[in-house]
Amino acid sequence: RYLNNIIVHPKSVLVDNLKKKDSLEAIPSIWMVFGEPLKVGSIVCLCENTLVSPLTVCLFAGEIPKNDSVHIAVQDGVKEHLTCVPANTEVELRFDPWLVIRTDLELSVLITDLRVKWEALVERRLLDPRRPLT
Repeated sequence: RYLNNIIVHPKSVLVDNLKKKDSLEAIPSIWMVFGEPLKVGSIVCLCENTLVSPLTVCLFAGEIPKNDSVHIAVQDGVKEHLTCVPANTEVELRFDPWLVIRTDLELSVLITDLRVKWEALVERRLLDPRRPLT
């Protein structure tokens, strides 16, 4: 869902960076995590917010990976076998319809593998919290 007339709360640590003329260059990431928006009249205020890196988004956002829930698509949309594509080919890493990250094929495979392993570790830990991690 889209929100219009969004502002960052004046007491946010990000507000100084966002006031600069070239605000896109002033902030280190385009990805923001925020709590529940506060609606004041026609303005939506983001009180609790922080910036996150694209790698953080890749590892923790979207659905938990189950078999084919994370899709790697060649940029031009043609379905090819990824083994036939050069490692530096730009691809789209799709976690859901809204969350698409463009990166090279080699990095997308590494991110996907790491995410699957991370989720397996978290699930194993939740099932048996007292079990040592080693």
